[in-house]
Amino acid sequence: MSVLEAYASGKPVIGARIGGIPEMVMEGETGWLFESGSVDELAGKLAHMQSQSGAGISAMGQAARRVVEERFNERQYLDAMLRLYESLGVRINSNERDGLEPALAGSVGV
Repeated sequence: MSVLEAYASGKPVIGARIGGIPEMVMEGETGWLFESGSVDELAGKLAHMQSQSGAGISAMGQAARRVVEERFNERQYLDAMLRLYESLGVRINSNERDGLEPALAGSVGV
């Protein structure tokens, strides 16, 4: 399961410090990180998670869910794509930009 899928499901993540994972996991807030390949550190993170209260894990899951809702929603994606196109020289006038709705973007595969 990817980090964002876990977050969307309201689950905190234990992830390795590789690729983009460290950019998405906020240590102690939405999950925990361990050094890739370190079995001992992973075991320590799993033991730490197991020692947490159900309420604590639930709160982390709720924080993770908020990250998805606030940073990885349709509007944010659409705005990022429009900024990318504009940075490549595609001119989008304000009337066109204002007329784009996230639901419309989803229907055309964005």
